[in-house]
Amino acid sequence: MTDQLNREVLPGTEELKEPIEKGDSGTLEPNLKYLPFPHAASVGRPMWRVRFELPDQPEQSFGLDINDEIVFGRATQSGNTIDLGPYGALEHGVSRRHAMIQPTSSALYIVDLGSANGTLRNGQSIGVNTPYSLVNGDILSLGRLHMFVHIVDRPRGVSDSTIIKADLADALTHVAKAITSQLELTQVLKYMSNTAMNLTESAETSIWLVDESSGTLFLEAQRGIEDDTVRLLRIPLSDDTMVGKVFQTGEIIRASRTPGETKELETVTGEDAEAVIYVPLKLGNTTFGVLSATHRATGKEYTDRDQRLLAAIADFASIAIANARLFKQLERERATIRSTIDALPQPLIILDDTSAVLVSNQAAKQILDKYPTELTEGLRARIGRTDEMTIGEKTYLTTTEHAPTVGTIVVMQDITYEQLLERDRAEMIHTMMHDLKSPISAVKGWATLLNRVNPLNDKGKEYVQQINTTLKQMDEMISHVVNAVRMTDVATLDLAPCQLDEVARHVIRDLEGAALVKSVSLTFECEGEAFSIMADSARIYHMTLNLVDNAIKYTSPDTTISIVVAFRDNEVHLNVLDEGPGINSEEADRIYDKFYRGVRHRDDRSGVGLGLSVVQAVATAHGGTATVANRDPRGANFAVTLPRVPPGHEAAEAES
Repeated sequence: MTDQLNREVLPGTEELKEPIEKGDSGTLEPNLKYLPFPHAASVGRPMWRVRFELPDQPEQSFGLDINDEIVFGRATQSGNTIDLGPYGALEHGVSRRHAMIQPTSSALYIVDLGSANGTLRNGQSIGVNTPYSLVNGDILSLGRLHMFVHIVDRPRGVSDSTIIKADLADALTHVAKAITSQLELTQVLKYMSNTAMNLTESAETSIWLVDESSGTLFLEAQRGIEDDTVRLLRIPLSDDTMVGKVFQTGEIIRASRTPGETKELETVTGEDAEAVIYVPLKLGNTTFGVLSATHRATGKEYTDRDQRLLAAIADFASIAIANARLFKQLERERATIRSTIDALPQPLIILDDTSAVLVSNQAAKQILDKYPTELTEGLRARIGRTDEMTIGEKTYLTTTEHAPTVGTIVVMQDITYEQLLERDRAEMIHTMMHDLKSPISAVKGWATLLNRVNPLNDKGKEYVQQINTTLKQMDEMISHVVNAVRMTDVATLDLAPCQLDEVARHVIRDLEGAALVKSVSLTFECEGEAFSIMADSARIYHMTLNLVDNAIKYTSPDTTISIVVAFRDNEVHLNVLDEGPGINSEEADRIYDKFYRGVRHRDDRSGVGLGLSVVQAVATAHGGTATVANRDPRGANFAVTLPRVPPGHEAAEAES
């Protein structure tokens, strides 16, 4: 086809004697021949005369009289393929079979055939195997090869009714395929009016839809109406008009002028007509529009066959209109969701069941571009929970939740700056506590020297003893703060086999004296078959010590504190149950926060509110949890759950 196209079509290849053609746009066409294709003759077929012009090479225009389906591609032997190789098809990414032009009597369609680089119409992708209509002035892009489409002439006097007149079923199949394949509302209505006009050989066809806000009819699409003012009409629905009766009954109305009758026949636009037919557009039992067709030639009328054809067109169009409106709504919602997601400063990702990325905003794409494997593997290990995750030089607090009909939704919050602040805060506290120890040591030394320099009376000795006691308390508080900060910073764990039941017994022995002072009984119970867990024994000891010490401090005298260690499958549970006042509901979420002390005990000056924050920090560092709940009728249950092996430390267990 290439040689023939170059020899007969390209300007300048031979002396042309044909007159200058004039296209639909009213512009003068250059002197070039139009090659009938793919058939040598167009008799009995709809023929479209089209000029294709390359914007950057206008002298390379070529013209075709398209009389059947043709394919744009390159280097192929197919009889209906236009080889675009001479126009730089290979360099511009045109596939061997890139796109198909489908002509009908009323419209010209472009269909992408699954090309590698896609097909665009006026800058918008048309998708694969979906027909989109071409109109004069469209810009068609095959890959990166761009062409202006100039429709010089369209089928005249040839309609679908003459092509497929013999078989109504074939006609309806043809119409249904063309109408329902469209997702753009304007294209659906335009094809519908064109098809109705051609199949019934009407002088004009129009589609009127209801304006829901005013209840009036407005013109949405038409063919054959030359009066531009009709487009601005708003026609009220009246029960005494034929259109009004169509809306009232939902039935087709057909009328024609009898021979010799002079009375004007009613039309929507008020123009005189020889015959009219009004077909309702319905969804369910609701009429939302009307298809109108008009004959003006004397003696013309609409037959039963015309009525069946128009009814079928209206039915197909109603479905296509509903689909187009739904598609437009979904596109609008999708655009809204996309804009909302992209506006979020936090990275947001939605994964499918195979952990493939379905949706990601701009913040997430920046991470995916740099660390795709690190991110996806980290998220896969954190599904269903909130956890910190370090990627590159940043740390994120990630929350992942699985939604059955959507996928796994991931929200990431950059906490790198907060971590730096926390580290600086910890260093400041270490420095302050270290500086405080020096004057405390000096005061302690001077208090000791007082008794050595001069003998003190009983009152003096009492004062010195009180000074030493207070200094000791201050020293303990400083050590407690430093230790708590160190533990809540969650340094590297020194993992080794650890028996939690033995740790609990050790803590009970160490705190028996404090419990006796307050007349509190400590009991211990071990459930299940004991096993070792991989843990940092020193940190587990301090965690358990803080839990029991907290219970002794806040429980009532002459009560019992129960320490229960329960071994379950691959985890162990530590429960400290007291008979104290319990926890207020508003305090439950803050009970493990640093420096937080319950409202009931803020007047108690002992302690700084770091004990329970140590519990949570140690439990979290081991991959466990710390919770609290009230007991019935009174008291609280502080519970810690630890895994047999902390996540990510399986190798340590193997080495042990």
